[in-house]
Amino acid sequence: MFAPSGASADLARQRAIVGAPRPAFQDRRVVVVYVAGGEAAAELVGKDGGVKLMSASPIAAATLFATIDAMPMRRREMGRE
Repeated sequence: MFAPSGASADLARQRAIVGAPRPAFQDRRVVVVYVAGGEAAAELVGKDGGVKLMSASPIAAATLFATIDAMPMRRREMGRE
């Protein structure tokens, strides 16, 4: 998550989204990095280093989970492939 400052409203909303379903994020081994400075943006970066999802506003947990769970590596981890 990128934000113009640590006091950004979008940053606070994304922190709340990530903080609420913590076990679900832990199960998916999500690492959250907050960067202050520059334009506001939220990105989901895959284990391969590629940007899988990008938004100018906070990304809902359900959207993050659906995107992650559709990735081949995650499907293998869940035994769905």
